[in-house]
Amino acid sequence: MDYSFKKEYMLKPHSPLIHFQWDQKNAGLRATEVKPKLDKYIKKCAEKDKGTIPENWIIKNSPKQALDYKMSISTVGECKIVELGYLKELKSKSPYDIFYGNMGAEKKKKGVIAGHKLTIICFNKELREYINKVIGDFFIVTNFGTMQGKGFGSFTVKGYGEDSEYICNTLKKEYGSKACYRFLTERGKEFKQIKCIYSLMKTGINTKNHYGEQIAYRRSILFDYMHKPEIGIGNEKAWMKQKGIAPSLGKESVQIDKVSRYVRALFGICEAIDFKNSLSNPKDKVKVTIKENSKEVERLNSPVLFKIINNYAYFIGTEINDEIYGKTFEFSSKKGSGTIKVPTKEELPVNFMDDFMHYAFLKLNKCKTDFIEIKNIRLEEK
Repeated sequence: MDYSFKKEYMLKPHSPLIHFQWDQKNAGLRATEVKPKLDKYIKKCAEKDKGTIPENWIIKNSPKQALDYKMSISTVGECKIVELGYLKELKSKSPYDIFYGNMGAEKKKKGVIAGHKLTIICFNKELREYINKVIGDFFIVTNFGTMQGKGFGSFTVKGYGEDSEYICNTLKKEYGSKACYRFLTERGKEFKQIKCIYSLMKTGINTKNHYGEQIAYRRSILFDYMHKPEIGIGNEKAWMKQKGIAPSLGKESVQIDKVSRYVRALFGICEAIDFKNSLSNPKDKVKVTIKENSKEVERLNSPVLFKIINNYAYFIGTEINDEIYGKTFEFSSKKGSGTIKVPTKEELPVNFMDDFMHYAFLKLNKCKTDFIEIKNIRLEEK
């Protein structure tokens, strides 16, 4: 009997998939998440290769123009469950506490590490062969689940894309970037390293020892980049202090910028920021809320994507969502309020993300020795 209509792919896990139903049998990748993403990827590739998507690839009368194949996914072998927060029984932190350290028990999430078998049934030979052609690259450029932008939920098709240079080139091609960046990870420290690198890029780091003494401080690379003479844009933190929305403590001076913008919004939006209100009482804080048109802000993905494959962490600059440029946001606290805009596209250099990522790469190589998480890594630009 001819079973050519059925194709199976073994998926290799490279990082935990953050799962809200981790305790269920066969918890893992879900076809309901994978198929729509694969459909979108196939359509994009087909439009480049063929100029159009063949009509007989699409399910008739499908509202979302879904492609005509079925997908099922099951876990294979051992399914390892990993903690994402504080391990009370061991009085220690998991390698993933950097993202979920303060969750209450009612919000508990865990990560799943498991191999998967992905089965595709497709009776259209042309579509079936095209899926087989692109599915390896699809898994190289795509993460799944929660916190996927920071490297969680990374899989590849077994036996495909093992070469680091090929992975870099595939990521660059997918996201239209001039360069891909990577480093050899330390086992069990991958996400601490990603957290350190991304924090240095977006927010800066203020590291203290057990006695509360500052041992390493670095303003964000984004701050330095925006303050370059040829750009000359200030950030929202200095603006908040200048406007009295956030406190300015001790000898800290307030940066006076001619042009202030909500620059961090380009790398993702949060709903609130906490500032210390006292040098002697760490619990005394001022909460600054952020809203758009008096509504809670909708979260946007960061344009910096991390992908863990085997022992490497790759990261690359993707396109910024055009909807964020020039938007106005309201910042408010018990001390005051004010509005500030996100930079417009015209205020930034052409090919902003490529330019920023290269600038960040140079800065990271200079400052990494100050931070234990990334002190020994070798950053590469490919």
